Amino acid sequence: MAEVEFVNIAQYCGEISPGGIEEAVCAVNSELERIAGNVDVFFLLFSASLVFLMQAGFAMLCAGSVRQKNVKNIMLKNLLDACGAGVGFWTLGYGFAYGGGG
Repeated sequence: MAEVEFVNIAQYCGEISPGGIEEAVCAVNSELERIAGNVDVFFLLFSASLVFLMQAGFAMLCAGSVRQKNVKNIMLKNLLDACGAGVGFWTLGYGFAYGGGG
């Protein structure tokens, strides 16, 4: 796990002057943008893992609600459902979620 580096504004300012403060604010803003990007990636990966765990839980629920001879069919149906959802997101969903709006 990456360590968080705290930004010391004084190291960017040098002598206190309007130009030094402006440089320090720009440096802090760029650091905050980098951290925000990392948080966005973490949230995306965490949410995706929750969706896959939810799919597995639903498969277990379905498998528990049918007779033993039909469990393989239900599990295959749930696997194909997850694969179909992945292909559907690849073809349409990514463009809607991350397309260049205009």
